[in-house]
Amino acid sequence: MSLAGAIADARKSATRLYINNFADQGRQNTIDTLLGRLVEQKPVHLYDPINDYVTAELRERLHEFSTTESIYIWAGTFNLNGKGARSNHDLSAWLSPSLGDQRRSPEIIAVGFQEIVELSPQQIMSTDPGRRQIWEEAVRQTINTEMKRSPEDEYVLLRSGQLVGAALLVFVRSRALKKIKNVEGSVKKV
Repeated sequence: MSLAGAIADARKSATRLYINNFADQGRQNTIDTLLGRLVEQKPVHLYDPINDYVTAELRERLHEFSTTESIYIWAGTFNLNGKGARSNHDLSAWLSPSLGDQRRSPEIIAVGFQEIVELSPQQIMSTDPGRRQIWEEAVRQTINTEMKRSPEDEYVLLRSGQLVGAALLVFVRSRALKKIKNVEGSVKKV
């Protein structure tokens, strides 16, 4: 890199710093005013007649293309403190608490883990999914073993994801899979 290139880069950096911290404030205030985000300002309502019409028509014809059903969802979270799953680890007290005779098995089970791996610089840069997969299997085995008391079918892993030390596992009853469409997810590490 030449001296002229270094000076040009420094000038661009200084210009960006000035614009981002001083010159854009007027633009941001204008945007905030138009959107009703200023302190003690009444909210601004944006009307879209086409969207309002389409929404009203869809609401009127809802019964033609939609059905509703009540389902049970169990959600739980657990901090592992970086410990791995063992083959003899019993999760039944947590994943299947005694609810008496009125117990109904959930259709969806969402399990969150914190600190699934030890938080080290190496794990932050490149997370190994091995521990998440071990816990997936431990949870799957536990819920399918515990739910065998009822005649309903088994749970399957619908989706899982991990971002460094946090993991989310979503299990669903296999009979409910035909009702589930377009499962999407995204993980972004910055």
